[in-house]
Amino acid sequence: EKRTPWFQKFYAALRARYADAADIPQQLRDDFRRGSLPLMKYTNMLTHNTRAIALYVAALINEPWIYPAFEIIVLSTMYWHMHRSHERLSKQLYSQYLED
Repeated sequence: EKRTPWFQKFYAALRARYADAADIPQQLRDDFRRGSLPLMKYTNMLTHNTRAIALYVAALINEPWIYPAFEIIVLSTMYWHMHRSHERLSKQLYSQYLED
């Protein structure tokens, strides 16, 4: 089961159509970058550092329940939003540039 079906479809079609990455149209590159760039802040926040900070804060204030709550509520919501947005972008770009 693929967790990113539209991105996988988009990426496979992109590689099939443009064997050399240098051949990918600049407008497609720009649209992908424009759509992906705002999501990078979420990617960065889902790394170890954010989790470590939340864990340290929870330990320092002696409220250990805060860490799992933060992980489940905040980070899961962030991941869900990022994943859904990137899939939507992939579907849009596939339809716009690669659908035959």
